[in-house]
Amino acid sequence: MVVVAGDLNGHIGAAKDGYSCHGGFGYGSRNADGERILEYADSHDLTIVNTKFRKRDSHLISFYSGNAKTQIDYVLVRRRDQGLVTDAKTVPYETVATQHRPLICSLKITPPRCKRVERCGTARIKWWRLKEKEAAVISRIRLPTVTTVDETWKEATDAITRAARLELGTTKPGRRWVDKQAWLWTDDVREKVREKKRLYHVFIGDKTVCNWRNYREARKAAKKAVAAAKAAYYAEVSEKLETRDVEPNTDTRLQAADPCDKPPSKSSCHITWLMTFKSSRDNATVYAGVDAHSQSPASVRSKTYVATLNVGMLTGRSYELVEALERRKVDFCAVQETRWSRSKSRDIGRGYKAVLCGIPRTTSGVGMIV
Repeated sequence: MVVVAGDLNGHIGAAKDGYSCHGGFGYGSRNADGERILEYADSHDLTIVNTKFRKRDSHLISFYSGNAKTQIDYVLVRRRDQGLVTDAKTVPYETVATQHRPLICSLKITPPRCKRVERCGTARIKWWRLKEKEAAVISRIRLPTVTTVDETWKEATDAITRAARLELGTTKPGRRWVDKQAWLWTDDVREKVREKKRLYHVFIGDKTVCNWRNYREARKAAKKAVAAAKAAYYAEVSEKLETRDVEPNTDTRLQAADPCDKPPSKSSCHITWLMTFKSSRDNATVYAGVDAHSQSPASVRSKTYVATLNVGMLTGRSYELVEALERRKVDFCAVQETRWSRSKSRDIGRGYKAVLCGIPRTTSGVGMIV
């Protein structure tokens, strides 16, 4: 955008008089210097924007000297940019210099955005995925026979790089950076997708019924391969989530299971997490190593609330526990690190029963309050 502004020492007059650069709302009479300004603006496809808005004289006059007053300060922009100007006027009672008044022009300019497109340079191995794929990468490495130090080192690094490239994938030079899921790009998926693309180009080159049928069959096969790869991967993830290897992350997993059911804030009884099971009574049989079915209430709601508490010692805290459980409408609660009496189970009030589920011969264990 080009903006020409300043004291041009010319009177362009109040009317257009055939000049397209003049907006028709000027002040005073025109002189020779004003005509040169208008000719300059027309020849360079500029518009005098402080003549485009209907203003009172005090908002047009920019120069005062005794009884003389005139308009000699102007703002010019390209004709195509005149729509960006929202206002232009002189501030009559703000004296910047002895005789001049400030001319203020408001422009609606959107600053240029630096579109930073992340593009890959040379092909690089996606080493940031090594943490989650470390075992798979190690299983692919085939170490060479030991010969000389330099040769063995070179062959070993080549083997490691080759295994990482196959398992982790690589970036593609000149393309936008996209963190694709390498686990989905198996050999079977790669083969089916490439075959589908090849048949698509064949169909584009020769649009026959046979080529269309071949492409559709390849497309179905590719979709099945992708679905099978996803199912296998998610089955593996689900199996890992059910093991003890991910116990520290159980809170996140349970909260993510149903985004509508958020865990409550920690109460005085240290409720660490709370989730809901949308299940029947028969489906909520075993939880945290406890046979909850045999100790369940007569009727279990369609939404069953399960919690875990860390209370240190249950002695003297039964009432506080029961109050917290009732406030949260908890059906099943696993109590952590609690000392128990010799009896295997005992009532603690209001329909809740403490059940021992740790090692029977120890004085501490994990229990279930139902």
